[in-house]
Amino acid sequence: MKLCICMPTCNRSKCIARVLSTEIEMLKKLNIDIRIYDSSNEDDTKSLVLEYQNKGYENLFYEQIDYAVHPNRKAYQIFRDAELTEYDYIWLLHDHTVCMETAALSYILYALEKEYDFYLLNMQSNSYRITQIQNLDEFLVLGAWPLNSFGASIVKVKTF
Repeated sequence: MKLCICMPTCNRSKCIARVLSTEIEMLKKLNIDIRIYDSSNEDDTKSLVLEYQNKGYENLFYEQIDYAVHPNRKAYQIFRDAELTEYDYIWLLHDHTVCMETAALSYILYALEKEYDFYLLNMQSNSYRITQIQNLDEFLVLGAWPLNSFGASIVKVKTF
């Protein structure tokens, strides 16, 4: 089972620097990839990612997206790109979200082993809860609204 965190960003290299400085080592140890989808036209996000890649972080990838593309189209492109990868699941996150807890990520990886199509996350102050959704009917009842919130959903690539 392979998970990839997909992180859209635009002119927020300081946020990406914080995420990478706190998360990249933990993600590497857990065999989780992170893809930065960058629409920046005024900052150094690309060079920052390259710096980490040069340090040997082979789980970090960079994609340039045109600045003029609407955010909804960017999210759509991320899901379309995921279809062409080896990933089983993708987790779309804000560019400022950090987990900083190996236990939380391990909990997520353990839950993904059940291979449901959608997972809705609620991870607040040491309390973890994941709703595992087995089919589209359950998703529409339990998950359609939270899917609008970045970071709340992990989706199975082949199903989505």
